[in-house]
Amino acid sequence: MHFFAPLDHEPIPQLQAIEVATYLQIPSFQIIGLPGPEVSEARERIRAAIDASKMEFPKRRIVVNLSPASVRKCGTGLDLGIALAILAEREKHQKGGSIVACGELSLDGSLHSAGRVTRTLFAAWKHQASKVIIPASDIHAAQASLSLLRESSAFQSPSPTLLTASSLSDAWNQLVGKRPSCSIVAEEISQAPLETNYRRADTSDHELLPLSPLLERAILASSLGSHHLLLLGPKGSGKSHALKWLQALQPERSGKMQLHHQLLAELRPSERVELNRAPFRRVGPHTKPFHLLGSARASSMKPGEYSLAHGGLLIADEFPEWARDSRESLRGPLESGTIAIPGAQGASSELPARFLFAATGNLCPCGGWPRELPLPETSGSGLPVPNFCNCSPAHRKHYRSRISGPVLDRMDIVLFVTSMPDSFAQKKVPIQALRERLSKGRIELEKRWGEIPGRLSAGELERLLETNQLWQRWLGGVRVATLRSRHKVIRLALTLAWLDGQSTPSSAHFAEAAYYRAETALTG
Repeated sequence: MHFFAPLDHEPIPQLQAIEVATYLQIPSFQIIGLPGPEVSEARERIRAAIDASKMEFPKRRIVVNLSPASVRKCGTGLDLGIALAILAEREKHQKGGSIVACGELSLDGSLHSAGRVTRTLFAAWKHQASKVIIPASDIHAAQASLSLLRESSAFQSPSPTLLTASSLSDAWNQLVGKRPSCSIVAEEISQAPLETNYRRADTSDHELLPLSPLLERAILASSLGSHHLLLLGPKGSGKSHALKWLQALQPERSGKMQLHHQLLAELRPSERVELNRAPFRRVGPHTKPFHLLGSARASSMKPGEYSLAHGGLLIADEFPEWARDSRESLRGPLESGTIAIPGAQGASSELPARFLFAATGNLCPCGGWPRELPLPETSGSGLPVPNFCNCSPAHRKHYRSRISGPVLDRMDIVLFVTSMPDSFAQKKVPIQALRERLSKGRIELEKRWGEIPGRLSAGELERLLETNQLWQRWLGGVRVATLRSRHKVIRLALTLAWLDGQSTPSSAHFAEAAYYRAETALTG
């Protein structure tokens, strides 16, 4: 038997080998290979668990090596694997193939969950282990994880056999054939939902109020084409409510994306993947860069808000109020869809972070209504009359300049919101019909262009320009400040064309896309 355990120092889980050597010397028990404190403490748990299971702990010098020895090991999930490896060495039991074991032992020999079930099964299947043994309490999570792995088509090889045990003696007896095994394989299980304590991202349809035609079009374009959105306006103008539409219009998530997100979420024990719908994160102005980007240590990795939003929606409330370092940390994720996190000894780890970004912000510190605009009509709407802005022109200019040019350049749609939602509106929002329409649109756009427009690469856009001379002429007639801005206009024009029922964009779509650019919106 060769025993392994999951290793969680990288985004994609790996395996660590558990090697045991015994010597006819003064009895001792040593774990080497950079064990963390909880791994070193496993010696006492394992010794007590073996004795409590009515099995003899070897009266020899025992050395357990955890390979690779260059990576610090942490977590209590190693308990079961080390204990089984010691028993196999004592019995000189050679048959059984590669076995991945993960579970925490109690002093009485009972087996408890160590979490990260999906990562354990992923690593075992990736390295073609023959068996995986986990605590019986993890059976439902394991069934759901195997179902998810099968649905995502992550591997073409046969799945490992999954064994469940309630104690150390139960696990050992199954491995050596002293009792029938409680085995499961991926091909035999039905679709089972992942357990979740993750808050739901969708908004009840009856809570949504109608938007102005311009704002509704911007929201639909953003959701359909995955275009980053910035809504600016006075307080009470409906910016946050508009983003509830964006939440409600989130697409269903593919099995592959759901698996990717679950692997990341398990690196933060309090997180769980949400069923069916794409990830949703809401971040306030007091969040520090550390929590946004995540962190990497020699023994573990902790994804931040950007990575937990991968494949979904991240909403930034009061974006101008964010600290400068937090705002600027968005440059990498919005451009490349990845984050490079510096780790120990100069190494860096790359985490995925491709999400739809949507932000709101006031026009000035007080959030009042601009004096150059007439107050909106609120009679009969149930809303109070807003107050005019009391800030000086210098304060307003300084406040708007808090969002740097490079960050603004990464926004596809920048829109001023100067109309207020009607809280007494009787018109029902056909949100389900819109979801179905956008779902159909994403499929058609991927088929037409190879990807939804917001995710087309710069090279793909330039190739499209080479074959469409009219596009080049229309681009020459609109205001674009940078090469990135030029690409943003093309992407958005493709999305707007589909919303209008056209297969290719017209000059009007290029002009409309340029209208939403920051250089146009912020200067008029």
